[in-house]
Amino acid sequence: MVTKKITAGDLQNAANTLFTNWETSKNDIHLSSVQMYRLISLKKKLQEEAVKLSETVTALAEQAGGERLPNGGIKIPDDKIAKVNEDLTKLSDEIIDFEYTPIQVTENDNIPISIMEPLMEFIEVQE
Repeated sequence: MVTKKITAGDLQNAANTLFTNWETSKNDIHLSSVQMYRLISLKKKLQEEAVKLSETVTALAEQAGGERLPNGGIKIPDDKIAKVNEDLTKLSDEIIDFEYTPIQVTENDNIPISIMEPLMEFIEVQE
């Protein structure tokens, strides 16, 4: 297990990119069973952190008087937008200690670029 210091924004971006591409690319991943397990575990941990961040964003918006819209969005009062944006920037820059087990790949493995790119910081190349 490794602990990585990563900003909340970078973690959210990695998670979003991974989730966007997962369903269309997951069948093209060729790893050993152990490494596939690590990849799926990493995906689940990223998903858990993304949910926490999303809940925090919602809480910030609601604390500022935001009202839920029928489409699931939140309307922030105009006079509170600057403060919410400032709080969101602080949240995005916050450092998270993220624990995971690195995915070890060899030249015989295959991870599609759409999956590999957002996970670059979590992959170790074994030669």
